[in-house]
Amino acid sequence: MGQSNSQILVPSKYNVISGLSGLGEYVLLEILSEMIFFSDIIQFLGVCKKTSQLKKHARFYKVFGTLNFPIQINNPNHSNIISLSQILENGIWQIEVEFNRCKDIGAIGIVKEAYKIPENVHKDVYPHPDYMVSYAMNGNTYGTRSVYYNGNGALGNIKFKDNQKIKVEYDSEKGTLIFFVEGVQQPVYVTGINEKVLFIIYLCCGGSSCLIRSLKKLSSPTSGHAKNEKSIQW
Repeated sequence: MGQSNSQILVPSKYNVISGLSGLGEYVLLEILSEMIFFSDIIQFLGVCKKTSQLKKHARFYKVFGTLNFPIQINNPNHSNIISLSQILENGIWQIEVEFNRCKDIGAIGIVKEAYKIPENVHKDVYPHPDYMVSYAMNGNTYGTRSVYYNGNGALGNIKFKDNQKIKVEYDSEKGTLIFFVEGVQQPVYVTGINEKVLFIIYLCCGGSSCLIRSLKKLSSPTSGHAKNEKSIQW
């Protein structure tokens, strides 16, 4: 009786990384769109090189933009600079936040992506100001100055308070960082940013918090020109 040399062939479309039979080529993006936690998205993208490539797909930023829900950062201790994990590059990124129970001491801004921020530090203590720029609340130092860079304060922007909606818009192509308070563009902005950066939140008082209302990539800027605008070199 003759022996059969037949082989069992497994179609590549059954490979879960390349796609699932009957579910279409965008199944991995559909899975991604169902996730609501940043930690889950980061873990999913890090599974392998194939899933990591989803970040380059045009639909990825639409999915990312749907994550427009509140995420609260609570500060149990004093003086903490929290950097967000999203690297800001290749386009326009916007974050909107609201500070609470901060006793008018808090800030938002950016830091160089390569800089490792220690725990429990003040944003204005050397050497940290050399690597970041921040927009501060009403009770910070430097009197009426609110935008801090290289250890110095700049006049022009209003000092925001608890429960106000603060928006920051970073344009990697123009190298600019622009601030808004309750939808009003502020005159002092940062220019000359030519490297990867991260958004940062600074909380000083124990029990204070910052509510991240949204973090998204934009197809076009929402900023324009403000009265008496003034640029600060990064």
